[in-house]
Amino acid sequence: MSTGEASGTGIPGERLAARIEIEGRRVNEAIERGRDAGEGTVTFMCECGRVACTTKLVLSIEAYERVRTSFDRFVIAPEHDIPSVDTVLERHDDHWVVEKQGEGGRLARRDAQHLERYDDD
Repeated sequence: MSTGEASGTGIPGERLAARIEIEGRRVNEAIERGRDAGEGTVTFMCECGRVACTTKLVLSIEAYERVRTSFDRFVIAPEHDIPSVDTVLERHDDHWVVEKQGEGGRLARRDAQHLERYDDD
C-alpha cells in the first residue's frame, strides 16, 4: 500500500489521501456547527484528498447534512475524486459526493467513532 504521493502526480497515496479528506471534513463540520440550518448557502472546503486543494464549495446546510448521513461520505469539487480511494455516488453541477473505499473507509470510520466518543461526553 502506498502512503505517500504518487510520483509527480499531485495525487497522494491511499492513506495520505484519507487523512487529508478527514481533515477537510473536520473543517467543514466546524463551519456547519457555527451556522443555522435556515441560513441559506454556506461556503465549505472541498473534502478531496488532493494535496493543497483549496477549492471552495457553496452548499446549503441541508445539502451538506445529507452528505454527512454516513461516516464514509465526503463532498468534493467535480473531478476531484481519487479512483483508488473514492467511489462517486452523486454528481451535481457544483459538487460530487464520494464514498471512501479500503483504507480510506477504515480511517473515516475510526475518525467518526473517535468523534462520537467526544460528542457523548
